[in-house]
Amino acid sequence: MLRRGMKPAAHQTGYLFTRDPRLKTAAMGFMTIDQVLELASRIKCEVMNIRANSGLQFDNPEYYDLVLEAIEKQAKKLERHFFEEYWLR
Repeated sequence: MLRRGMKPAAHQTGYLFTRDPRLKTAAMGFMTIDQVLELASRIKCEVMNIRANSGLQFDNPEYYDLVLEAIEKQAKKLERHFFEEYWLR
């Protein structure tokens, strides 16, 4: 997903996020938490979750862990990475 959601930064070292609408989490806003949990429970591939404390803020932050727990039950593997500071370089 990041291949289509990032590009090399011009005139500097690092990468920039592009505006690929498929990567927007806001698209999930039209679903209920039960629907999101149902979809999350069907994920069977390996998943890597990367989050920074300065990342997206959610209306219901408690849902974040619920969704990851639903993924973890069926996924082949779930890796969680948390960063105190967000640096893209």
